[in-house]
Amino acid sequence: MAQSIATNLGLKGQEAHYFVSLVDLKHGRSAAIRNAAEKKLREYGHRAENSQALDEEKLALIRHWYYPAIIELTHIVKHLVDANVVSKRLGISLEDARDALRVLEERKCLQRIDGGYARTAVHHVAERSVSTPMIQNFHKQVLSLATQAVSSQELQKRKALSTVLAVKEEDLPAARAMLNKFSDDFVQRFQQIDSADSVYALSLQYFRLDQPNEK
Repeated sequence: MAQSIATNLGLKGQEAHYFVSLVDLKHGRSAAIRNAAEKKLREYGHRAENSQALDEEKLALIRHWYYPAIIELTHIVKHLVDANVVSKRLGISLEDARDALRVLEERKCLQRIDGGYARTAVHHVAERSVSTPMIQNFHKQVLSLATQAVSSQELQKRKALSTVLAVKEEDLPAARAMLNKFSDDFVQRFQQIDSADSVYALSLQYFRLDQPNEK
C-alpha cells in the first residue's frame, strides 16, 4: 500500500524507497522490519552532506578522541597546525600530538605543508550497524570528557540535558532514526568551515534504565 501511495504521489526511485521506509519505520509489523527501515533511512537521507560512515580502515581515526578533534582544529587555526598547536589547544602531551599527526598523515586525513599540516579529510560519523570495541571505547572517551565538562566549563559555554521517560520498546527504531536525523541536521547547521573558532563535541545517549521483566 505504501508503494502504491508513493506511485500515486509521483515518487520514483530513491524518493519512493525513502517514503516506503518511513512507513515501515512507523508501522512495520516486526522489529526486524522497523530496524531495516531505520538502516535504509540512514543510507537514503539521514546523513549529513559532508559526512562519511566509518569503514574498517577509518575506524583507526577514532582510536583517540583527539584524532577527529585535530582534523576539526584545522578549521579554526589560521595557519597550519603542528604538534605544539595541537598540544596547547587540546591539552594533550607533545608526544601524543606528534603520534596523532603521524597517524592522520598516514591515513591521508592531513598533508604536510612547510613544516605544518593541512586538512584533507571530511567529517566522519562514529556509527555502524554493528558496534565494535573501538567505537565503544571512543564513545566512552567522549562521555568521560563530557563528565569533566559538567564540572569544569561554565554553563553558558556548554549544554547538558538529561530526561527520564516511560516509552514503548516498539518505538525504539523510530527514536533512533530521529536522533540520527537530529545529529545530522545539527552538524549541517553549526559546523563551520571558514569561520569556526572552537572545537565542540556533540554526544547523544538514549538507553534503557530499568531491567526487562522475565517472561
